[in-house]
Amino acid sequence: MEFYSIDKNMLDNEVGDTVCVILTMDDYDWATYNLKMHFRIKDGAILVLEEEYSAFDTADYKLKRIEGDTITETKFSATSEWATRHIKQNLNRHLDVFDKAEWFIGDTDLFIDQYNDIIALLCVAEQNAPQTKTYTKGENDND
Repeated sequence: MEFYSIDKNMLDNEVGDTVCVILTMDDYDWATYNLKMHFRIKDGAILVLEEEYSAFDTADYKLKRIEGDTITETKFSATSEWATRHIKQNLNRHLDVFDKAEWFIGDTDLFIDQYNDIIALLCVAEQNAPQTKTYTKGENDND
Protein backbone atom coordinates (compact mmCIF):
# COMPACT_ATOMS: atom_id res chain seq x y z
CA MET A 1 0.00 0.00 0.00
CA GLU A 2 1.44 3.32 -1.02
CA PHE A 3 0.47 6.63 0.47
CA TYR A 4 -0.45 9.37 -1.96
CA SER A 5 -1.27 13.05 -1.81
CA ILE A 6 -4.89 14.08 -1.40
CA ASP A 7 -7.15 16.92 -2.47
CA LYS A 8 -10.55 18.22 -1.29
CA ASN A 9 -12.43 16.07 -3.83
CA MET A 10 -11.28 12.95 -2.00
CA LEU A 11 -12.69 13.99 1.38
CA ASP A 12 -15.94 12.50 2.66
CA ASN A 13 -18.17 15.53 3.11
CA GLU A 14 -21.17 13.34 4.02
CA VAL A 15 -19.54 12.72 7.38
CA GLY A 16 -18.88 16.43 7.74
CA ASP A 17 -15.97 18.69 7.05
CA THR A 18 -14.30 17.73 10.30
CA VAL A 19 -10.61 17.26 10.86
CA CYS A 20 -9.90 15.83 14.29
CA VAL A 21 -6.83 17.49 15.80
CA ILE A 22 -4.99 16.46 18.95
CA LEU A 23 -2.08 18.70 19.91
CA THR A 24 -0.24 17.97 23.15
CA MET A 25 2.83 19.32 24.88
CA ASP A 26 4.58 17.26 27.52
CA ASP A 27 7.18 19.20 29.48
CA TYR A 28 7.88 16.62 32.19
CA ASP A 29 11.65 16.62 31.69
CA TRP A 30 12.01 17.68 28.05
CA ALA A 31 9.43 19.53 25.97
CA THR A 32 7.83 17.17 23.47
CA TYR A 33 5.09 18.26 21.10
CA ASN A 34 2.75 15.75 19.46
CA LEU A 35 0.39 16.63 16.65
CA LYS A 36 -2.16 14.07 15.48
CA MET A 37 -4.82 14.72 12.83
CA HIS A 38 -7.24 12.39 11.11
CA PHE A 39 -9.88 12.66 8.42
CA ARG A 40 -12.20 10.25 6.60
CA ILE A 41 -11.96 10.09 2.80
CA LYS A 42 -14.61 9.03 0.28
CA ASP A 43 -13.42 5.43 -0.07
CA GLY A 44 -14.20 4.99 3.64
CA ALA A 45 -10.60 4.94 4.81
CA ILE A 46 -9.34 7.15 7.61
CA LEU A 47 -6.06 8.99 7.02
CA VAL A 48 -3.98 9.75 10.09
CA LEU A 49 -0.97 12.04 10.34
CA GLU A 50 1.18 12.05 13.48
CA GLU A 51 4.23 14.23 14.15
CA GLU A 52 6.44 14.31 17.23
CA TYR A 53 8.94 17.09 17.85
CA SER A 54 11.34 17.34 20.80
CA ALA A 55 13.51 20.37 19.95
CA PHE A 56 15.98 18.35 17.88
CA ASP A 57 16.97 18.70 14.23
CA THR A 58 14.83 15.69 13.36
CA ALA A 59 11.27 14.78 14.17
CA ASP A 60 9.33 11.52 13.99
CA TYR A 61 6.52 11.19 11.47
CA LYS A 62 3.83 8.56 11.10
CA LEU A 63 1.20 8.12 8.38
CA LYS A 64 -1.65 5.65 8.80
CA ARG A 65 -4.41 4.50 6.52
CA ILE A 66 -7.18 2.67 8.36
CA GLU A 67 -9.59 0.59 6.26
CA GLY A 68 -11.97 -1.43 8.42
CA ASP A 69 -9.77 -3.57 10.65
CA THR A 70 -6.69 -3.18 8.46
CA ILE A 71 -4.10 -0.53 9.28
CA THR A 72 -1.16 0.39 7.06
CA GLU A 73 1.40 2.50 8.83
CA THR A 74 4.64 4.16 7.77
CA LYS A 75 7.06 5.65 10.29
CA PHE A 76 10.18 7.67 9.58
CA SER A 77 12.40 10.40 10.97
CA ALA A 78 13.34 13.48 8.97
CA THR A 79 14.03 17.17 9.37
CA SER A 80 11.94 18.84 12.08
CA GLU A 81 11.16 21.80 9.80
CA TRP A 82 7.74 20.39 8.86
CA ALA A 83 6.75 19.36 12.39
CA THR A 84 7.57 22.75 13.89
CA ARG A 85 5.73 24.58 11.10
CA HIS A 86 2.65 22.32 11.35
CA ILE A 87 2.47 22.59 15.15
CA LYS A 88 2.70 26.40 14.95
CA GLN A 89 0.06 26.58 12.19
CA ASN A 90 -2.41 24.52 14.23
CA LEU A 91 -1.71 26.46 17.43
CA ASN A 92 -2.10 29.80 15.66
CA ARG A 93 -5.35 28.71 14.02
CA HIS A 94 -6.77 27.69 17.39
CA LEU A 95 -5.58 30.90 19.06
CA ASP A 96 -7.14 32.98 16.27
CA VAL A 97 -10.61 31.84 17.38
CA PHE A 98 -9.85 31.48 21.09
CA ASP A 99 -11.60 34.68 22.24
CA LYS A 100 -14.24 34.75 19.52
CA ALA A 101 -17.73 33.35 19.43
CA GLU A 102 -16.75 30.81 16.77
CA TRP A 103 -15.18 27.48 17.57
CA PHE A 104 -12.55 25.53 15.72
CA ILE A 105 -12.53 21.78 15.20
CA GLY A 106 -9.92 21.49 12.48
CA ASP A 107 -9.12 23.11 9.19
CA THR A 108 -9.61 20.96 6.09
CA ASP A 109 -7.24 22.99 3.91
CA LEU A 110 -4.61 23.02 6.64
CA PHE A 111 -4.91 19.23 7.04
CA ILE A 112 -4.60 18.64 3.28
CA ASP A 113 -1.55 20.92 3.03
CA GLN A 114 0.14 19.32 6.02
CA TYR A 115 -0.68 15.75 4.94
CA ASN A 116 0.70 16.42 1.46
CA ASP A 117 3.82 18.02 2.97
CA ILE A 118 4.52 14.77 4.79
CA ILE A 119 3.85 12.69 1.66
CA ALA A 120 6.47 14.81 -0.15
CA LEU A 121 8.83 14.45 2.80
CA LEU A 122 8.28 10.68 2.77
CA CYS A 123 9.36 10.56 -0.88
CA VAL A 124 12.61 12.35 0.05
CA ALA A 125 13.03 10.22 3.19
CA GLU A 126 12.98 6.96 1.21
CA GLN A 127 16.75 6.95 1.59
CA ASN A 128 16.29 6.86 5.40
CA ALA A 129 14.41 3.54 5.13
CA PRO A 130 10.91 4.33 6.43
CA GLN A 131 9.32 1.39 8.20
CA THR A 132 6.01 0.30 6.72
CA LYS A 133 3.79 -2.42 8.12
CA THR A 134 0.22 -3.60 7.74
CA TYR A 135 -1.65 -5.16 10.65
CA THR A 136 -5.12 -5.77 12.04
CA LYS A 137 -6.63 -3.65 14.81
CA GLY A 138 -5.69 -5.05 18.19
CA GLU A 139 -2.31 -6.39 17.04
CA ASN A 140 -0.61 -3.15 18.07
CA ASP A 141 -0.92 -1.50 21.49
CA ASN A 142 -1.34 1.97 19.94
CA ASP A 143 -4.53 1.31 17.93
